[in-house]
Amino acid sequence: MSAQSKMMEVRAKVLVETIEGSLEELKKVLTDYGERIETLESVSQANVQLPPTMSAADVSKYLGITRSKVYDLLDRRIIKSAKEGSRRLVFRDDFMEYISQKRRA
Repeated sequence: MSAQSKMMEVRAKVLVETIEGSLEELKKVLTDYGERIETLESVSQANVQLPPTMSAADVSKYLGITRSKVYDLLDRRIIKSAKEGSRRLVFRDDFMEYISQKRRA
């Protein structure tokens, strides 16, 4: 086997390992995405059980994301909110609108 053939074989092995690693990462992302969809659907079905207003911590719990991510969504007005002093409150209807938009996307 020539040196060039060996080099190509090594490159092919590295490429296969890289692709396999990427596939594992993709599986993890898709699993996480699927779990979030299930959470969104269960929250959507439990609309009557949600409080009239929710804090960022409440939204974080329902969506399964960090509070900082919730604040990012609030700051970018992706989820509508109101300020009460230093608190950010999300109304149930605005939260459900966000859920509905995510289900359509």
